[in-house]
Amino acid sequence: MGRRSALRRHDGVRGGVAGARVASAATAAATSPLSAAGSLRTTPTNCSARPRSIAVNIASPAGAYFKGGKKAVTLWVSEHYTRAARGGTGAAKCGGNYAASLVAQKEAIKHGCDQVVFLDAAENKWVEELGGMNVFFVMDDGSIVTPPLTGTILPGITRNSIISLARAKGHEVREELYSFAQWRADAASGKL
Repeated sequence: MGRRSALRRHDGVRGGVAGARVASAATAAATSPLSAAGSLRTTPTNCSARPRSIAVNIASPAGAYFKGGKKAVTLWVSEHYTRAARGGTGAAKCGGNYAASLVAQKEAIKHGCDQVVFLDAAENKWVEELGGMNVFFVMDDGSIVTPPLTGTILPGITRNSIISLARAKGHEVREELYSFAQWRADAASGKL
């Protein structure tokens, strides 16, 4: 995110005090009452009051993403809101990207759905990602389609891990544009 937001780059934790604080936060989170059923979520954050900036890693205990241990999520495709546009910060993990998804997520919930699906900002045609996660389509031949990284989708360890693990298991993974119309047609035909 530093390059995209013009913040100074931090190459890691310098000094024992900061490292001790991160270790203390991890220990506190790991010993919390939620640790048996949850996990430790770490969120790197960069705060700036130009020309200075500081890097902070927020560590907190986290439970299940969906209460009740949902196995599948219901989706609402937003026709009025987009999360990111080319040339913006869509590929950066920054607070503004989360804020941009909140109204559309509220719309999804109003329609009884768990997550919002965002289409591209330019044509409002291509599936990009969900409000809280990447999207993968498993086809009837076992291949997997996921939108390519075009600068509007957050590249991340989860996305990369799913792609790597699927390929290691012998699945063809295609990173390609996939339209909402094609999604509907593939679902109706059984191809998806």
